Amino acid sequence: MCVIAAKYFPNKGWVGVKNRDRTYYPSINIRKSMKDGIERLYIWDENTRYTEGLNEHGICILNASYSRPNAIKEGKDEESSISAEGEDPNYFSKDGRVIRNALLAKTPEDAVKELIRRRLTGCCLVFNKDTCYVLEADEINGEYRYNSEKVDPKNHIVRTNHGILLPEAGFQRNSSDENLKFKRVSSELRKYITEKLLDHAEHPEDMINHLLYHRGRNKQLNVCRLDFEKGKVRTTGQLMLVPSQNALYYRPIWSGITFDYDKLNKDEDKCFFIIRSCAHWCILFGVLSSGRHEGCPRSLTLSAHHNRCNPESPENHSNNGH
Repeated sequence: MCVIAAKYFPNKGWVGVKNRDRTYYPSINIRKSMKDGIERLYIWDENTRYTEGLNEHGICILNASYSRPNAIKEGKDEESSISAEGEDPNYFSKDGRVIRNALLAKTPEDAVKELIRRRLTGCCLVFNKDTCYVLEADEINGEYRYNSEKVDPKNHIVRTNHGILLPEAGFQRNSSDENLKFKRVSSELRKYITEKLLDHAEHPEDMINHLLYHRGRNKQLNVCRLDFEKGKVRTTGQLMLVPSQNALYYRPIWSGITFDYDKLNKDEDKCFFIIRSCAHWCILFGVLSSGRHEGCPRSLTLSAHHNRCNPESPENHSNNGH
């Protein structure tokens, strides 16, 4: 129940962003790992052990699920659709593990092949600075089906929770369940609004800020869903992946976050973490800062709520008012 998007900038290459929507309050840990000589940086959801991020070769992966009626459980494996022999049963989200394995690839093409080989479902944006692929896959009538294509850098791409290359995937308008029909309407509208917002994104920062849009009366139809009615899907945080910088940005909206800035950003490292809305964090913790990350606390375990990154605040306004 997320929004993912990517856009090509002449001076930056491809940049990807995501609004991560959940029905539970996630505890996010920013982790870095080394495997097979490849450095990876990703978010780790302590509730589900789901992960996504990038590696030292600039390979980035963002995923939006095609949630099925019985797939969504509070704090459980709502992002998992894979059963693989030999998997540790304690890994609630096998999707997260598959994505971590795909982040061992050195090219977007190899990463896409690994995701298909491991039968990942949902929609993935897989990209580096120069190349972006969209992969759509789902279990349909007991059969694993997928379709993928290379994205033209002249066009930005947005995906939510219904298939485009794979029309049978995700929520459907012809469902007999009125709730699922509404979820399809929400998916289509959030995709449409995000596409229009990204038309005006001149810089990567505009992308992540535009995805804070929440002006509709029905909160479930907004790009950023600030709906705190019990059981409702809400936006818990934002990711931005910039492969030209090998950087992962995270903005907590309704989530806890734990990170050690010094351990994540050593001089010899190849991937780097940046917390968004850092000026506000510094104000909250009484740290004098010009708004740059140099003045922020170096190691934090925090809880964030939606009013801490309100799109209506001056900090989060872009030039076109979004």
